[in-house]
Amino acid sequence: MINSSIKDCKICIIGGTGFIGKHLISELQNEAYNDVRILTRDGKNSTFLQSPFQITQGDLLDPDSLNRFITPDSTVINLAYLSGNSLNLNLKATENIVDACIAKRAARLIHCSTAVVAGRAKDNVINENTACIPATQYEKSKLEIENILNKRLKGKSELIILRPTAVFGRHGKNLIKVANDLLSLPPFTTFLKTALFYKRRLNLVCVENVVSAILFLMQINDRMDGKRFIISDDDERENNYYDIINLLAKYFGHKPVKAFYMPYRYHILRMLLIVSKRSNTDAHRNYSSNKLFCLGFKKSIQFREGIRRFASWYNKSLLYNWL
Repeated sequence: MINSSIKDCKICIIGGTGFIGKHLISELQNEAYNDVRILTRDGKNSTFLQSPFQITQGDLLDPDSLNRFITPDSTVINLAYLSGNSLNLNLKATENIVDACIAKRAARLIHCSTAVVAGRAKDNVINENTACIPATQYEKSKLEIENILNKRLKGKSELIILRPTAVFGRHGKNLIKVANDLLSLPPFTTFLKTALFYKRRLNLVCVENVVSAILFLMQINDRMDGKRFIISDDDERENNYYDIINLLAKYFGHKPVKAFYMPYRYHILRMLLIVSKRSNTDAHRNYSSNKLFCLGFKKSIQFREGIRRFASWYNKSLLYNWL
């Protein structure tokens, strides 16, 4: 059941200055949400924060600032992760968020994690019930954060965990390398790489759909305490290397990229991924969003349109840097 009065509720966003956060705040402005608070380290940040929303200076490692930031009965959205910092610092930040949510009696915490916590799981299709086998420090850290939130908030503030796959869009890092390679690598190198990767799934998701999922989970009246939801665009057939590089070529005005048949290509690719210590060595792995869809969630943008918008932004960025 959807809450029709959600625009009047209190929303506290942690990590609003990041990639997903900027898109979320832009959407909240477009939808005329009323009571939104944003936590930043310097209290000012960039021009995108010139909005009617309240900007609060604080730090995840400063418990007092979090207590001042989070308000009673609010929906807290946590998009933050201390990249480049130790596991202990990230766990400390998580504990501080939990303590503030409990102390201020926050109604709900929507925590943005990642679908790659599945790590080296053997399943070909990953869902919320898949047993996670995290391999990298990042995966282990993200899963441990989820576990702390579940343990500490149970029976106190409601917790919902969102697990996006590889998020791409304007100002995002995912897809940048694919676009750079297409425009800068020699054609023969691109030809060989496309033959090797071919239809390997890239598990991308449009940032607009991640934001839509967050807004959808904000509006759910039914209690979802401790539930996890994957958001991906893996239901789209074109979410693979060959189709994406050709979509980019089309939007960049380049010739299509062809791929010759390479025997045992996926076996070779798997061995290369193992050597490079990648967690996911399955070229056909998909992440399922069926759990979200069953609640009535609908995506706000089609996958191909997301690729087109990314290509348009990328082209403008190249022109700007060139000028």
